[in-house]
Amino acid sequence: MAERRLRLVQASRQEGVAAELFHDVLRGYGAMLLASGRDRESVGKILQVVRGFVAWADAWPWEWAALDVDEWSADMRERELALSTIRFRQGVVRRFREYTINPQYPWAERCRSQFGQVPEQVCHEWNTTRHIEDYDQRPGRRDMSREELRKFFDHVDDRVERLVADGHKGAALAWRDATMYKVQYGTGVRPFELVKLQTCDLLPHPVAPQFGRLAVVRVRWGKRSKGGTYRQRGVQMVLDWVVEALRVLSGGRAAGAARRTLVVAFGAPRRCWPAAECRHPHLPEGFRRSASGGWPG
Repeated sequence: MAERRLRLVQASRQEGVAAELFHDVLRGYGAMLLASGRDRESVGKILQVVRGFVAWADAWPWEWAALDVDEWSADMRERELALSTIRFRQGVVRRFREYTINPQYPWAERCRSQFGQVPEQVCHEWNTTRHIEDYDQRPGRRDMSREELRKFFDHVDDRVERLVADGHKGAALAWRDATMYKVQYGTGVRPFELVKLQTCDLLPHPVAPQFGRLAVVRVRWGKRSKGGTYRQRGVQMVLDWVVEALRVLSGGRAAGAARRTLVVAFGAPRRCWPAAECRHPHLPEGFRRSASGGWPG
């Protein structure tokens, strides 16, 4: 009995040393990613993938083998994860392994001295998914048809009208959401870029004077390049009904806004609902608060 207890204590101590080393490696890898220009959010996602692979393989990084990657990847394929997701996770494991075996860092030597094992690269060309096509979306996913888009915009407008008629306090957010959907459709901005927009990002342009100060959407939170900051660009407005929806929302407090109406896609007229009927005192500010409100659901 004493011998068995001794073995359990020794195993527990060994696991504690392994967990401590793994913690040090993760902390060092996270610091390296931050130093290379990654933001904390993306670093957190990368480290979570590494932790997930450790848990799935039930092995510490210095115990990994190419067979573990093969079975892990096969499991993801059986769960029908997107190829882009599988490729991302495999890339995370590959780059993490490159970091641990880099002689500029002490991790390989510590693994050899503490556990008698030296980590080796486990992600190779033959057992990882390659990025061959620029567009690898699943064939089952398609764009919405014009009729489906018309029904969708009818639905969000009906929801606003219903909440306004009921005097519901959620009418302000519903109005904001409906406008955000239309802005995204009319400009093609990403969801993250959309929720970061503010009214100060709506600018005039001499090419479209008929749109006034709503001719261009300035995107200040564009997709980041690796190690870089957020990209900025301007998106030209081309759809009259999107500009009208923005004008109604941003000018909701104006004296002449009482009889302005929302217009839906393809120039089709909608039933009118006066902006002044919505009793929420901060309705015109809804679009400005879109960053805190998040992606409309």
